[in-house]
Amino acid sequence: MRTGVAYDLTVDRALTTRPVHVVTPFSRVGLDLMHTWDSGRESFEARIAVSRRAYVTGRDQRWSSDADALVAYEAVLLAINDAPVSLRLEGAWTWSGTTDDHDLRATVGLRLGLPSD
Repeated sequence: MRTGVAYDLTVDRALTTRPVHVVTPFSRVGLDLMHTWDSGRESFEARIAVSRRAYVTGRDQRWSSDADALVAYEAVLLAINDAPVSLRLEGAWTWSGTTDDHDLRATVGLRLGLPSD
């Protein structure tokens, strides 16, 4: 279980609109679950969160209730000098209460972990 303060800044690539400041003042509540198999080569992750956020653009301010969820599976394929190469499958969903927009995405990718010692 988690909660906390968050700040995000959204900027248009073409810089044609004003940046949007997104402030979440201790109003985000989420649950994170993670399972790693005994071999340490596979992991499963699930996250869900709901929040109440302030969107500030110039002098305009609006509040929104938002939600998001993520499910991911990762498997280590091989390790080169203690640097694991893994395959990650991920699905995510976000919802914005202001515009009632739903965003669903799925990604597949390779990850390279670098040892820190």
